[in-house]
Amino acid sequence: FFKETKDSVISDYEHLKVVFVLDGLDACELPLDFDNKETVTDIREPASVDVLLTSLIRGNLLPSAQLWITSRPSSPKKLPDEFVDRKTQIR
Repeated sequence: FFKETKDSVISDYEHLKVVFVLDGLDACELPLDFDNKETVTDIREPASVDVLLTSLIRGNLLPSAQLWITSRPSSPKKLPDEFVDRKTQIR
């Protein structure tokens, strides 16, 4: 990550309200491999962007964070159903 998070005085991120908006997951060209066992649980631990994303979506990284993910419905499925709480289609 960034030097700023490593030096941050905040040590308990579980009590913060954090929202991530991942807009356009269908356009993501990263290999989001949910079968891969590689995961990251500490925000201070360096990791590739695809491992960070899958760890966030799985709930391993910042488990109290909320995620709002947008994607085109016609795109290939990149997100396993087990990680989806609600789907909404906008016309």
